[in-house]
Amino acid sequence: ISHPNITPLLSYLSTAHHHVLVLPYCSGGDLLYLVNDDHSWIFTELAKAVGWMHGVGLVHRDIKLESDSRAPLVQLTDFGLSRFIDPESPFLTTKCGSEAYAAPELIASAYGDGYDARLTDAWACGVVLYALACRQLPFGEGP
Repeated sequence: ISHPNITPLLSYLSTAHHHVLVLPYCSGGDLLYLVNDDHSWIFTELAKAVGWMHGVGLVHRDIKLESDSRAPLVQLTDFGLSRFIDPESPFLTTKCGSEAYAAPELIASAYGDGYDARLTDAWACGVVLYALACRQLPFGEGP
């Protein structure tokens, strides 16, 4: 994976029970620190990263303010729940991610319905945009 708005993967380790992604340290912090600032460029950078990922068949499944770093540009991080999908059959059934950013169809997947993870990533990006603009998450939780 090589994109300026995605933190590069340095190494990958796997055991019988664990998978470890080795990523560079992002000293800029996460986007929670920018909620009180006017940074309209953040969403554009996030959308570039997510659009590129979806173009190569990768879904993140845990986009949130804490999944983005700001050093010196926005970089998507935390790929622990990400996976490659078949664009012709993109539906998944595993419920994962952060509840405050979860799309309705992801929540409904607990009842056996599948969801298109590209659309749930898009929903989560919308929640990030809302939080940056309104300084709170859309459903009452703090950012």
